[in-house]
Amino acid sequence: MSDRSSLTIFLIDDCAVDRYIYRQYLQHDKFQSYNIVEFETAKQAMTWCEQQTPDVILLDYLMPDEDGREFLRKLRENLNNQQSAVILLTGAGDEMIAVNAMKNGAQDYLVKNNFTPKALHSTIHHAVERLHLTRQLEQIREQQQLITTIALRIRQSLKLEEILSTTAIEMRQFLKADRVLVYQFQPDMSGVIVAESVLPGWTIALGQQIEDTCFQQGAGSDYRQGKKRAINNIYQAGLSNCHLHLLEQFEVKAYLVVPILVKEQLWGLLIAQQCSAFRHWESVELDLLDQLGVQIAIAIQQASTYQQVQTELAERQRAEAALKSSEERLKLTLNFTGIGYWEWNPTTKQISASQNAIHGCCAESSDVQLTLEQWFSQLHPEDRLWVEQELKQAIATQTDYAVEYRVVWSDNSIHWVSAKGRGIYNTTGQLLQMLGVLIDITERKFSEAEHQQSEILRMELNLLEQVLEVSLAGYWDWDIPSNQEYLSPTFKQMCGYADHELPNTPEAWQRLIFPEDLANSQEMFGQHVQSRGQIPYYGEVRYRHKDGSTVWVICSGRVIAWDEDGHPLRMIGCHIDITERKQIEAQLIAINRLQQAILDGSDYAIIYNNSNGIQIFNAAAQKMLGYTANEVVNQVKPSIFHDSQELQQRAVELSLQLGREIASGTEFFMTVTQDGKTYENEWTYIRRDGSRFPVFLSVKTLRDKEGNNIGFLGIAKDITQQKQIEAALRDSQRRYETLTEAAPVAIFRLDTTGQCIYVNDYWSKLTDRPTPAALGMGWLAGLHPEDRHYLWMKWSQGFEQIRYEGRYLHTDESITWFYLQILPETNPFGSIISYIGTFTDITERKQAEEALRESERRYAHLTEAAPVGIFRLDASGQCIYVNDRWSEMTGRPIQAALGLGWAIAIHPEDRDRLKQEWELKFDQEIVDPREFYESEGRHLRPDGSINWFYVQVIPEIDTNGSISGYIGTLTDISDRQQAEEALRDSEHRYATLAKASPVAIFRLDAVGNCVYINDRWSEMTGRSTSAGLGMGWIEAIHPEDSERILREWFEVELAPNELFDNEGRHLLPDGSIKWFHCYVLPETNASGKVIGYIGTLTDITSRKQTEEQLHQLSERLTLALQSGRFGIWEYDFAQAKQIWDDQMYELYGLSKGEFTGTYDAWLNCIHPEDQDYMLASIQQVLEGQQEYPCCVTLGRGKIEFRVS
Repeated sequence: MSDRSSLTIFLIDDCAVDRYIYRQYLQHDKFQSYNIVEFETAKQAMTWCEQQTPDVILLDYLMPDEDGREFLRKLRENLNNQQSAVILLTGAGDEMIAVNAMKNGAQDYLVKNNFTPKALHSTIHHAVERLHLTRQLEQIREQQQLITTIALRIRQSLKLEEILSTTAIEMRQFLKADRVLVYQFQPDMSGVIVAESVLPGWTIALGQQIEDTCFQQGAGSDYRQGKKRAINNIYQAGLSNCHLHLLEQFEVKAYLVVPILVKEQLWGLLIAQQCSAFRHWESVELDLLDQLGVQIAIAIQQASTYQQVQTELAERQRAEAALKSSEERLKLTLNFTGIGYWEWNPTTKQISASQNAIHGCCAESSDVQLTLEQWFSQLHPEDRLWVEQELKQAIATQTDYAVEYRVVWSDNSIHWVSAKGRGIYNTTGQLLQMLGVLIDITERKFSEAEHQQSEILRMELNLLEQVLEVSLAGYWDWDIPSNQEYLSPTFKQMCGYADHELPNTPEAWQRLIFPEDLANSQEMFGQHVQSRGQIPYYGEVRYRHKDGSTVWVICSGRVIAWDEDGHPLRMIGCHIDITERKQIEAQLIAINRLQQAILDGSDYAIIYNNSNGIQIFNAAAQKMLGYTANEVVNQVKPSIFHDSQELQQRAVELSLQLGREIASGTEFFMTVTQDGKTYENEWTYIRRDGSRFPVFLSVKTLRDKEGNNIGFLGIAKDITQQKQIEAALRDSQRRYETLTEAAPVAIFRLDTTGQCIYVNDYWSKLTDRPTPAALGMGWLAGLHPEDRHYLWMKWSQGFEQIRYEGRYLHTDESITWFYLQILPETNPFGSIISYIGTFTDITERKQAEEALRESERRYAHLTEAAPVGIFRLDASGQCIYVNDRWSEMTGRPIQAALGLGWAIAIHPEDRDRLKQEWELKFDQEIVDPREFYESEGRHLRPDGSINWFYVQVIPEIDTNGSISGYIGTLTDISDRQQAEEALRDSEHRYATLAKASPVAIFRLDAVGNCVYINDRWSEMTGRSTSAGLGMGWIEAIHPEDSERILREWFEVELAPNELFDNEGRHLLPDGSIKWFHCYVLPETNASGKVIGYIGTLTDITSRKQTEEQLHQLSERLTLALQSGRFGIWEYDFAQAKQIWDDQMYELYGLSKGEFTGTYDAWLNCIHPEDQDYMLASIQQVLEGQQEYPCCVTLGRGKIEFRVS
């Protein structure tokens, strides 16, 4: 195959003319060059195909020695040529043959004499490309087959050495390389060749240790990153000298190398080498080697894993042996210490236990295999259930099982055991086995019980004393006859004294008690003694604390000893500190008063009712409903305030919701407030006067300590004003929604976390995204990454408000600029509840700003690069800026222009005139900023020379409409002045030429109005020259021609330098006609814009008369040819087809349907003896050597005759 930049084409066709045409077609291919070899017979072509493989074969199906299908079969089967693209050339009607040929290996077909050069080029390009893709697919299939074979071998074998060797052999055969090897790295980055396949005659590298200093110095880092290399020529790859020396030792001239990465570590390299010559490696070859490197890495990892498994298996076997030995020792230890062990298999539900464990549960049983049910049957009935639950809990939570329980032996004796176990679970959490130990702890439990009994007795004694101290707070013991009294330290502490600070006498406490309470106490004592203890000694008294505060106590006591005469001998009692309770009671009284004040002062109607009717009816309720408390308390129920229909409707709705009937009234409110819930809803209340108003009602069930329903508490708020506000708010909301939808800005709301909860439709128009896409954090998604990052950082840092200009990035990568404003929305308490923001499209403003900046840049460049002088004056006429061009025009430095220096450069004769013109233009009260000053003048240069200029000045107007300055330009018109003088001379010459010209000359403006016409036009049209001005020139054109000429004129739309020509007739006033030929050329200004037209009219009346005579002569000649039976034909080379007149069909004896017009069809009509003569004559005509006079013989039936 040749280089694709120039394709070799075998052109096989027995027709020389066809081959010539095809060659011409191919030579005009702009995108591909061809080396064309022509053959007249299939045999010649087959001989060449045996020696050379062309890129493309153009094959005529009908060949004199064999047809195209037979040639194609020999090419594909005998020569095994699958590289050449074959395009079959068939005649009309041979499409089925072509399709069959394509099934047998042809790439495409074309119908002869029915395709264009472009179609031939396209067919060849597609056929070559398709064949190239087919070869690539075949190569990829072979590669995949090789990879699949090697991968299968890797999975079937665990012998790494065998896998690497076989892979190297097959890879070398597939790549047709001289050597393929596998190189393994050592820890120090040296390496060894562990597998190799090499052709005979080249150095064997297998097993050699390689010391590559380049790798050891860090050159292998690229391979760790997965880099692949294809080196076509080692001397042109920029390799280091040490690496070149290593490659030369093994005769390497080109190589491929890919890394072998095992678990992301560089294990080695897979290398293909070419030793015989330099080689251009294909990318698919490098990819194949890379894929095989991955398969080798799998094999290495597989072998490594297998070796690791073998090692772990050996370790496991050693561990199992050690474990078995350890288990035997453990059993001996457990038996010696009396500890039993057990194993439970949940699958078989069998428990295997040692004798110690069995003995602990069953006393005399010798069975070491028990079911779990048998095991639990030994447990004490009171322990069985919870022990089972503990076992289930341990399994469910995968925790250790540890319990102590009782077992009943066969002799009905009760024994205590301690059982501990640990489960073994699989990865899914399923219990596989539970192992445990069991210890008889009966003696320990009995010892613990005895110890616990004694400890309880001791604690009870201590508790009694503590009860006296804690529960009674303080106690006293009074020996009445001796008037000696014991006061407990707790009582003394109650009054703020230490034990030693207060003596144990009645006088001590009597000094502390409030005087009025002392009298009461003495009275209670007398009543108690007189009643022989029947009247209790009990009362609340006050003591004075050491710090002066009051201590409230409950003082109670009893005479416990009497003499024979009924006199008290001993009395004991206690003091309980109730100061805190008294304080709470005082607080409760205050709270009750406060509650009553709240009830009376609240604007909420508070109503409490129970089975007896309304119990509380506060002032707000009275005011709201128009009833007094006396009229409703214990008189009516709250239902009188409700609309009965509304009560019934709510009950029906609740019944439907719960699926059972609920009665209105008490049952309804009990249902909605059950489980302590507070019922809230809007209701309609009815005042005493019958008027209705809306309320927001909260109802809660009140319960006593036992949880019994004791009534309902209802709190109602008049929401009439709220409803009015809500209605107004809804109207406002509708107006707001209308505003947001109609507003030409995107409006959105965010919650306090930045989540979008609303956007209007304009957001979608602004961003080209649907509005739901903005919700959540979607409003940030479309922002330009730089703006999104800034806004989120701003949001994260907290803000009062955000004003920002940013960009939206559309899906088509276009950008919309926006102005963003976000403000917090607060509740009445000043807390932020959300954020409201707007996006305003400022793209046009940004474009305008950019255009302004660009304009300013262009202005800056313009002022420096402009070929005119540019200057600026302030409002008083002082110059503040001139560019370099002013200096060039005036011959003065730039500084000389500043202030009023610019006026000095003006010629003295022009200064006054220019000043007067300036004042006339600008010294007015109102100046139109669109007006500008323009004039011409002269600069007088320092060397005395004169420079003509054209000046233009426009005023700069400030926001108040006043002139703030002037901007002007100076254009050097010295050349123009000279040119105008030359133009005046030229126009004089032009006028002279126009007058003397033998053709009519005219000029039109841009819209077609005639602005000049010479005298010759008057002579040609019989009209005066003034009649031709304006649109008069059209009236001179014959009516039958004027519309056509004007239409063609406007359709042409002449470009600069484009000539328009046409012919027509003038209709003279005397009725005669004159023919004219018109030429029109656009006239342009310096910028190329058409400003008018210049044209000429030539009188062609004589020529038209001559043409008419020739036409009449042509008609007579045609009649003569027809009478002489002359045939006329043409040959169209582009379509490869002849065109005949009727006489030709008659001469050849054919009908129009019998002759296809092709070259072959015509040649078949020629007598065989004349065909070679005809072909030679045609070739001479094509080469321009002669015209085409010849005589041929035509075959028509059995008659032969010659025509010329």
